[in-house]
Amino acid sequence: MKKIIIALLLLLTVTPLYAETMASFSGSGQSVTSLFRLRPGLYIFDLTVTRTNSSNFIVHLIKSDGTTIDYLTNLIVAGTHVTVSATITKDDYYLLDIDLGGANQGAWVATVTTAAAIPYNYYTKQELDQSAINGALQERARWDVNGDNKIGLEEAIRALQIISGMR
Repeated sequence: MKKIIIALLLLLTVTPLYAETMASFSGSGQSVTSLFRLRPGLYIFDLTVTRTNSSNFIVHLIKSDGTTIDYLTNLIVAGTHVTVSATITKDDYYLLDIDLGGANQGAWVATVTTAAAIPYNYYTKQELDQSAINGALQERARWDVNGDNKIGLEEAIRALQIISGMR
């Protein structure tokens, strides 16, 4: 029973993910975005290019001092949507350097979102307690053969039948 409750609490505190949009940009051809602030953590970059010719779609993540932090993508495509991630280790301002190359460079859209585990206060204590109780009751009901809310001989026989492959 304790293992079930612990597993449920871990499941609730580790998943799911939530996202917050940090910055969104659009433009055409070769461009540099305005500066945007990122704090340490994991970020998701949704990058879309729309054009008719196939040439490079290159995106660099650059720190405010000009240092290239990450080479987000370098694809030779006409039009595509790419989702990539980057880990930021320093609270700073960043920009995206976008190079579409070719004569007909086309348009692009870039969105930066956070990817973080649910914050510690996402669920109330009552919600966590109720979830653990519900999980334990469901597990007990799954194994309670005769509905007496006790683990007895009938339940032991059923467990042995399942383990042996008879059920």
